[in-house]
Amino acid sequence: MLRRSILLLAFAVVSCSSSSPGSSSGATCTEYATTIDLNAPSVSMKSDIQPILDRACTFSSCHGGGSGKLTLVQGDASKSRAALVDVAAPENPSMKLVATGDPKNSWLMKKLDGDVCLFKDKCTKVDGDCGDTMPQSGDILPVDERDKFRRWIAQGAKDN
Repeated sequence: MLRRSILLLAFAVVSCSSSSPGSSSGATCTEYATTIDLNAPSVSMKSDIQPILDRACTFSSCHGGGSGKLTLVQGDASKSRAALVDVAAPENPSMKLVATGDPKNSWLMKKLDGDVCLFKDKCTKVDGDCGDTMPQSGDILPVDERDKFRRWIAQGAKDN
């Protein structure tokens, strides 16, 4: 009986985590909420954000090869920043990918947190599809890494 309970629990966890939080799989879409201090610690584009982009986003098949509407440059924090900051989101032009000082209204955070489903009426695709949670080919980034992005944006999305 215990073994069966463990198997059922494992199946439930896998089933819930196999689709992105903002997918149309019937999962409830809720806005990600956080209570972290956005002012501390200080976050650097070059030493904190770019390494995450390099590991999770800048592959040739993703945002590193120019295959999508956003190209990030492996190892080049200034160019990656320029592609993100104050640039209209391709899937939702009413929002900036990174709205300087405003992580809550930055499309990048919506993509990373998995709550783009809240914006179906504003997305450019006919069916209201706002795209996948990022990174697309893997698990959602850990909260501490997403919080680095959140802090970086709140702290002015500096080129530092």
